Amino acid sequence: MFGRSGSSQLALIVKPVIEQIAESLIKAGYKGLISDDRTDVQSAAQGWNFRVFHSAEHNWIQFNLSMTNEAKYNTDDVNKFNWEYRCAKVYLNGDSSGVFMNLDLLYLPDRDITEILAEYISSWNMLMGRFIESLREVNSRYVAEQEALKREPPKPRIVADQGEATL
Repeated sequence: MFGRSGSSQLALIVKPVIEQIAESLIKAGYKGLISDDRTDVQSAAQGWNFRVFHSAEHNWIQFNLSMTNEAKYNTDDVNKFNWEYRCAKVYLNGDSSGVFMNLDLLYLPDRDITEILAEYISSWNMLMGRFIESLREVNSRYVAEQEALKREPPKPRIVADQGEATL
């Protein structure tokens, strides 16, 4: 009854994707806490919390890092990062108070995706490192600009019909 054919059929049973995500994160050395509604896994790397969202309906996984924009990241910084690292997407919310980075993965349903998840987790870790470096560079630039403004405030400008003039 439980011969070889029965055991091979059991091997075809694939764990739910959300569990594969959590187990893959844990195997890679990260925490992998599945949310109560089983739509995302919370984790952390390099001192930053992130989430891995899952949509069974659309067969996608999204790694997501979000934070307040204290470093004053702007659209030029976003465009530069997105140009240099095309596989990820960095963006600002509408009022630029938040900055986000995503990495998306589409997968085939009813398959074990732990191997490709291991590759994506490795890529995500590298991208997080590059993004954090970028945030630090932008923050350093912002601090230097603020210090320069303290030493020499901007001169008042007047706008005339024929263009701008300095007082």
